[in-house]
Amino acid sequence: MNVKFAAALSLALGAALLTGCEKKPETAMDNAAEAVGDATDTRENEGMKDAMEDMKDAAADAGDAMGDAAEDAGEAMSDAASDAKDSMNDMMNGDK
Repeated sequence: MNVKFAAALSLALGAALLTGCEKKPETAMDNAAEAVGDATDTRENEGMKDAMEDMKDAAADAGDAMGDAAEDAGEAMSDAASDAKDSMNDMMNGDK
């Protein structure tokens, strides 16, 4: 068998197999079943799914906290710059 032909055949068979593994789109009924399973703790792999949901929530909370901290730091730097400017103006005008 020709090497190029064998490689092409392998590639074609692999592509055909991978398209069969494509995830089906979720329907409203699938989402409702997932929600009921979540509420009743009867989903498949419930512990792992709950842990992933907790991690997602924690990451969102951490992102919010980082944003708040960055905003606070920006305000503090702006205030410090304003205070430094006022001090420089006072020194230049001979005020103490």
